[in-house]
Amino acid sequence: LGNWATMTAPHDVTIRTNRAIFLLINGNLAAGWQEFRWRHGKPEVALERLGLPVEWTGAALEQGTLLVWQEQGIGDEVLFVSCVRDVARQSKAPVIVECEPRLRALFARSFPEAEFIDKLKRTADTPARVDFSDLVEARGISAHCGIGELALFARSKLETFPKKPGYLIPSPQKRAHWRAELDALGPETKIGLCWRSSLRSSEIDHYFVSIEGMAPILKLPGARFVNLQYDDCEAELAHAEAALGVEIIRPQGINLRNDLDDVAALISELDLVISTSTSVLAMSGAIGVPAIGLFLKRDWTFLGQPSQPWYPSVTPVIKGANRTWAETIEVAAEITREHL
Repeated sequence: LGNWATMTAPHDVTIRTNRAIFLLINGNLAAGWQEFRWRHGKPEVALERLGLPVEWTGAALEQGTLLVWQEQGIGDEVLFVSCVRDVARQSKAPVIVECEPRLRALFARSFPEAEFIDKLKRTADTPARVDFSDLVEARGISAHCGIGELALFARSKLETFPKKPGYLIPSPQKRAHWRAELDALGPETKIGLCWRSSLRSSEIDHYFVSIEGMAPILKLPGARFVNLQYDDCEAELAHAEAALGVEIIRPQGINLRNDLDDVAALISELDLVISTSTSVLAMSGAIGVPAIGLFLKRDWTFLGQPSQPWYPSVTPVIKGANRTWAETIEVAAEITREHL
């Protein structure tokens, strides 16, 4: 997948996107981020953007405002927003970031250098369309880029990644609430759990585990476990509790899918989070909370490193081809014991 892709299939979106992943997995950041732009041609992420000015090239803007438009899922958005401070400094211009509404309060608090707005309505067409014309005119937008492009300008070398864990700032008031709730559970170590994505299919289910499959962790003494799974999982929780003889706390007064500012505050007050590769793990790393990430393999977000440069507080445990998930969970349980 080196230069062969560009010579034999220079306009094949799938090949070029796969080449981007190959380059990033192997730590070639500068070339990888350039190729990563080809993702916009994939049918599942294609977006027809109307009324935009020129695309930003990374140079300082002499006038106007830079628009960063929203794309991808919650986990990717949480990851790429880490570049906003660098891009605001580099562009030397006001920056407006279109984002998932559930993340707006958290992002705005964390990055006062930029203005965050709810993402504009997308049509249900294929590809979806969004018209930025009114926003461009009203706010003097002079250049634009997708949030996934920010790494091209701000993370072209490993040295550009911040060494201090965490860049998202949860609400102090919400943190105080969850600290009181967790303290009321007793002196044990408070561990948040998320074992799968809300998306279910035969193609991706092997990336995840079951809650009962986490038995070696759930049976550890000296811990209280808190559910962070963000879809309907009550039957799974009840079955695991009955089968394993453990209690898993369901946080009250919070929607774990929609109240993401509250979720961030809850996560920030936990002692440890254990999650497969989900938005919960991304949020934990972005806040800087100690976490154990359960990965099927090292994906592109590792950028050729033993762990994800974005999230220094996350300890990855890789299943790989030579271990079962049961063996992988045993490794994670050993690491968990160090936090008790």
